[in-house]
Order: sequence, then C-alpha cells, then structure tokens
Amino acid sequence: MKYCNSCKVNVTGGQPRCPLCQADLVELDDKTEEEEVFPVIPTIYRQHHMLFKTLVFVTVVCVVVSLAVNWMLPESGGWSLIVLGAAVCLWLTLWIAIQKRKNILKHILWQLFLVSVLSILWDYFTGWHGWSLDFVVPGICLVAMLSMTIVSRVMKVCVEEYLIYSVLGCLFGIVPLIFLLTGLVNYVYLPLICVAASIIFLAAIVIYQGENIAADLKRRLHL
Repeated sequence: MKYCNSCKVNVTGGQPRCPLCQADLVELDDKTEEEEVFPVIPTIYRQHHMLFKTLVFVTVVCVVVSLAVNWMLPESGGWSLIVLGAAVCLWLTLWIAIQKRKNILKHILWQLFLVSVLSILWDYFTGWHGWSLDFVVPGICLVAMLSMTIVSRVMKVCVEEYLIYSVLGCLFGIVPLIFLLTGLVNYVYLPLICVAASIIFLAAIVIYQGENIAADLKRRLHL
C-alpha cells in the first residue's frame, strides 16, 4: 500500500505516482504484494517488438549498403537515393497503417492520399514521366473504392461511417478529371474510368443514401 501526501489517499498497485495529482507516492509499512489496479496493456510495438527491430535492421542494412556501393561506383548514377526514398516511403506508410489500424475505412482513405502524394513526388523527382497521374492515382482510387465496399460488407461497418468515407473517397477519385482537363495525362483511359466510376458511385450513394448522409452530418456537426 502506498500513500499520497497531497491527496491524502491510499493508493494500491505498483505505480510510483499518484493517479490523481501525479505526485510521488510514499511506501507504507505494509509489504504485502498487491494486484496492479491499472492493467498494463501492451502496445503493438511491444507485441511485435522483434518484428519491428528486424524491419529496422533490414532497412538500415539496405540503405547503408546501397549508399556504400553507390559511393564506390559513382558512374552508376544516384540510384542509392531511390533506395533511401523507398525506405522512407515504406516506413511512412507503415506508420500511417499502425496509427489508423483501429478504423479500417479511415486507414484506406489515408493510404489512398499518402500513396497518391508519394507517387507524384517520386515521379517529379525522377524526371517526371507522368506514370503517377496516368496509372497510380486513378488505379489506387479504384482499388480504394472497391476495398471500402468489400470491407464494409465483410466487417459490417456502421452504415453512416461507411457512407462518409465512401463519399470522401469518391470525391478524391474525381480529382483525375482535373488532370484530364489540363492535359497532364498521357494515357486517358484509366483516369477516365476512375472519374466515371467515382461519379457513378457518388451518385448512387447520394440518391439512395442521401437522407442518411444528411442525418449523420447533422449529428456530427451538431446542426
């Protein structure tokens, strides 16, 4: 048993600080072993710490070896920077996946945005060949819309939550229309399919579930 001089209360368990005021606890004479009041909940890092350590080690090895080999063979170009960029992108997407793992629909939407931005940056810094706007962005939008539909059915996600994220995904899927109108794309087929599918999917949601969307927005925005 421990005692808090500030709060004047006895505190059970093994924590060193008072859960009320965070002051240091004083150990009383009773030395009997007590059960921890607040259970220790392992985080995903503690649960898979060896896996994360292995991934970090492999990443460091790949980057260091690539930089060393590229240093010894400078005539081969700066390909080691591509390896370094790939490692950064890998850990960035993994971090987003861990942070948003409790909400699979939000996770899909974040990955859609992140992969799109990273692909455009990769295309830009590697000489801009347009593959990000021609294939990656519209392709990932189509995959995201299909994934959200499948996940919501399999996991029986709340209808209101599914509708909100689906609408956001469809709106993002219409973005390739800007690429088409401005002539930024070289191959129009996949961006055009993405835009058409997004508009059709969005129209279906608004027509058949418009009332549910309006009610959920009012509830969320306290209107």
